[in-house]
Amino acid sequence: MKRMISILLAAALLMAVLSLPAGAADAAAEKPLLRGSDIFRYSPEAAEWLDAGLRGWDGDVIGKIAPYLATPLYYLLWPGAKLVQWVRGTFFRVSLRFDLDSAGKVIGNKFSDVNIWAMQSGWSHGHPDPAEFAARYPFAQRLQIMTATGGSAWRDLFLDPDDRSTLTDYNFEPLLAACRNIVAVGMKPMIKTGAVPLKFCAEPIIGTFDVNVLPPDDFNAYYKYIKAIAQALLAEFGLEEMKTWSFGVLTEYENKDWFYVPGADGKPDPEQSKTAYFKLYDYTAAALQDALGRENLTVGAHAMQCAAGLWSPKDFIAHCARGTNYATGETGTQLDFLAASYYDGRPGSFNGKDLANTVGELRGWAEEAGLTGLRFGVDEGRILCGADGKELSARVVAMSY
Repeated sequence: MKRMISILLAAALLMAVLSLPAGAADAAAEKPLLRGSDIFRYSPEAAEWLDAGLRGWDGDVIGKIAPYLATPLYYLLWPGAKLVQWVRGTFFRVSLRFDLDSAGKVIGNKFSDVNIWAMQSGWSHGHPDPAEFAARYPFAQRLQIMTATGGSAWRDLFLDPDDRSTLTDYNFEPLLAACRNIVAVGMKPMIKTGAVPLKFCAEPIIGTFDVNVLPPDDFNAYYKYIKAIAQALLAEFGLEEMKTWSFGVLTEYENKDWFYVPGADGKPDPEQSKTAYFKLYDYTAAALQDALGRENLTVGAHAMQCAAGLWSPKDFIAHCARGTNYATGETGTQLDFLAASYYDGRPGSFNGKDLANTVGELRGWAEEAGLTGLRFGVDEGRILCGADGKELSARVVAMSY
């Protein structure tokens, strides 16, 4: 083997010397030094590796030997490079054939929702031209109003959000106006209730997303608030229209940045937070049922799910299936859909679970709890960075999910 290598090297060197024209060495001294791409013409990765190694050599030395190295190395490595090219072209080739005369299965609409995070600064004041909106977003069936019913002085639906002397100075006009504009462009509202308005907590805690993260001090007062919202919507839009709408309770309910109860040490307590959300969901669902009728209501919940939360959505699903309802005392709570958030760090790079596992776990837990006929989906998400690692701030890419 060693003898064969020696013979090949000698032959390549001889070919190089014979092929060099007069003055080649002098001319090479005035040209760029040997490059990896001169040798590995069919392997950019190998060329880059060789370039890095050559840059580490002494400039004078490489300048002298470059003219004599390039050609022999090329003849020596050329057969291997050609082999790599052949293997790639033969075994890693993808072929597509299209028969335009044969109709296959129709791929239906895979996207249905758009979400907004600040109705007060947009949809409460107007709407785009319906025809233009339909042309730009032909898939859009629902518009989700996130944190629609409170959590900060700006979002709370009261005449004076800071006046704790009254809990019934309701002002639902921002939500009513937003729903009018959503319906005007041919979509259906999905109203995400929460966060809890400031005046329902003696000492609200403002979290990462600038809303109150605590449950209400008095769940009955909160029940009346949600019921009054539903009654105002019913009076404006009528039951037949509202039967086509849906409601969600909070955003990423197991995410401590959105909702939690502090323990004795002041840190988010998983068990207390979980129980508080069960109560919040039960009272919200009961208020909506009492205003609209259970048979006319679609209600569900949106978990973070794509990453580990303060507690598991599995516990919430089990509570809805067979737990004691905190508002009614009965067994179980109405649950029509389960949703998740889903974010990619960059295209093809998952932040935690991939999409199939993110939604699949929710489906599996529901089936395990005996809940069937539920709808599953992604209510929030986007690609955080491009392939180059630069941050993508536009949430329009959430439509990818």
